[in-house]
Amino acid sequence: NPRSRLLLYRNTIRLGVKQRLRDRFAQFGLDPNRIETYNMTPRDQSHLILYRNIDIALDTFPWNGHATTCEALWMGVPVVTLLSQSHAGRMASSVLSMCGLEHMIAGSEEQYIQIATRLAADRERLARLRESLRRQVATSKLCDAQGFSSCLERAYRQMWRDWCNRGGRS
Repeated sequence: NPRSRLLLYRNTIRLGVKQRLRDRFAQFGLDPNRIETYNMTPRDQSHLILYRNIDIALDTFPWNGHATTCEALWMGVPVVTLLSQSHAGRMASSVLSMCGLEHMIAGSEEQYIQIATRLAADRERLARLRESLRRQVATSKLCDAQGFSSCLERAYRQMWRDWCNRGGRS
């Protein structure tokens, strides 16, 4: 979409970095005026206010954003992620899976682009998804503290039994 913009937020985006980012995107034919960069929010506001300006969050790779993914979903912003083999590249997919959003997980860079492009082109689907995300997250396994605690307790009990069965040896 020729009207789309890319918003980048990081406390390290200062003047020199900002210009290098713009130059780099320009090398790939992207109009630098379509890139918005932020390195801070007003003192009286949370960084969460920026999610008002975001339709779709494009997760970073090879290092995913775990807390960022949780924040985006809670703020009603769908996240597209690329699954990789490392722990750092699987964090967002873990969150998305726990929230029933497996369709937002790409297995390849091509699929990542397809998921984001299709979602951006389908404004009605995007609007429905954005409206339902917070409720979906709140009722998902990700926010099921009691279920998580029960599972963890069972695992601890089993580890204790295994240790006792070995005669208290590691």
